[in-house]
Amino acid sequence: PDWAAKAPALAARLPGEIAERLSIFLVMQTTGHQLGEQEAVLAALRTVKLALAREKMQMEAEKLEAMERAVEEDDFMVSEALKLEGVTEGLEGVYHEAVAEAGA
Repeated sequence: PDWAAKAPALAARLPGEIAERLSIFLVMQTTGHQLGEQEAVLAALRTVKLALAREKMQMEAEKLEAMERAVEEDDFMVSEALKLEGVTEGLEGVYHEAVAEAGA
């Protein structure tokens, strides 16, 4: 038969083919392992990125709250200043009346 004639040649090539396929298998296994490690690193980076994004949002919220408090405090100070200005004008009027009465 034809296969019997090819058997010695196939037997001679067999160790080389086994070695080649084993080499390919090892490369694929190593690549798969490296890919798994890279995926783990990527997952860790995503976790850190998410945590940093949350922290940034928290800081921005705190900054906004501080700005709102500052505006409220400014409004309060302006209101108090206007009240004092009204009191000062009232006292000026009383003073001028007192001076006028004293001079009369």
